[in-house]
Amino acid sequence: MLKLINIKRDDSFIEANYIPEDSKEIGYVKINMSDNMVIEAKKTSLDGNMNMYFAHAREKLRDMKNDVDLPGERLVMWY
Repeated sequence: MLKLINIKRDDSFIEANYIPEDSKEIGYVKINMSDNMVIEAKKTSLDGNMNMYFAHAREKLRDMKNDVDLPGERLVMWY
């Protein structure tokens, strides 16, 4: 589980900070709207080699890029 915060979007990109569950560390991901490529990222130490939290944050932003109403925060859960 993670929390996306400070979610922002314009015509060129979508971006957000992410906080892994039970952590105070904050990561960041910024994605190009046209090709879904990561433009900028700051991973947390909890991501490890698998980039688990980063990957979930990235995929959720890709899913949200065309949403009409974009929330400021979103909880992301998986199993």
